[in-house]
Amino acid sequence: MAAGSRTVTRGTGLVLLAGTLTVLAPTAMAGPTVAVAQPVFAVAAPGLVAAPVIDASMVVALDDPGVELTAPVDGRLRGDGVALVVTGAALTNEAGQGGQTVKAGPGDRLIVFGLRLVPQPDSAGAAPPALALIVDGQRRLVNLASLPAAAPGYFAAAIPATATDVTLELSAAAFTQDFDLLTLTRVGPDPACCTRTSTTLWSPPRLTRR
Repeated sequence: MAAGSRTVTRGTGLVLLAGTLTVLAPTAMAGPTVAVAQPVFAVAAPGLVAAPVIDASMVVALDDPGVELTAPVDGRLRGDGVALVVTGAALTNEAGQGGQTVKAGPGDRLIVFGLRLVPQPDSAGAAPPALALIVDGQRRLVNLASLPAAAPGYFAAAIPATATDVTLELSAAAFTQDFDLLTLTRVGPDPACCTRTSTTLWSPPRLTRR
């Protein structure tokens, strides 16, 4: 038998090798077995499939961020009947794991962030909250329904590499709170009734690219 080939008997199916596939063609029961050489076609390994590029208008939910996230000092956001915690964020070119792996296109990068939903006693009867990702003035809705009940959920979005304003906006009833994903701090109105503030002086972490 030639190197790189293999004999396949009836009922065993085809075996792909890096060389030649030899198939045994059945003949009369008393006759000899005839080997017929056939070409083998290359099959791409699953791990070599290119990750899809995120469309610039989308915010994609992920089971695993696939990258290390930088945690904010205080990531709390509060609205009427709803509270969220930003658990971390990262700038990267590729995120996710396995079949959920995504990447940024030319001239873009990914902003990856984690959110945790905090149950509130005043949530009954409250209007459904809305969460948006605002990138240099352009709004994209974030689907809060995809957040797990007791664990952080993760999201990824493609943003221009030159973007300087990347903000989460939580709106509930007539109140809105914003969180800057690049500086990892709340911005705009921040009444004490919504979140307690620390009297300790601190320097907010600046998000760096992974």
